[in-house]
Amino acid sequence: MQFFIRLLWFVTLLCTILSGVIIIFTTMVSKGAPQEAAGYAMACAIAIVPYVFTKAFSAMVSASRKESTDRIVQAIHQMTK
Repeated sequence: MQFFIRLLWFVTLLCTILSGVIIIFTTMVSKGAPQEAAGYAMACAIAIVPYVFTKAFSAMVSASRKESTDRIVQAIHQMTK
C-alpha cells in the first residue's frame, strides 16, 4: 500500500511539472486572452486532479490506520482497568 501511495505522489509530481511546462508554453504561444485562459485552465486541471485524487486516497488509508490504532488503544485501556 505504501508503494502505491508513493507512486501516486510521483505521478502527481510529474503532472505538476507538466503543468508548469504547459503554462510556459501557453504564455509564449497564445495569441489572445481566450487561448491563455484555456491553456491555464488545462494546466490547473492537470495539476489539481491528480493531487486531489492522491490526497483522498492517502486520507482513506490513514483513516483506516487511525481506526485500527484507536481499537488497539481502547483494548489496552480496557485491559488496564
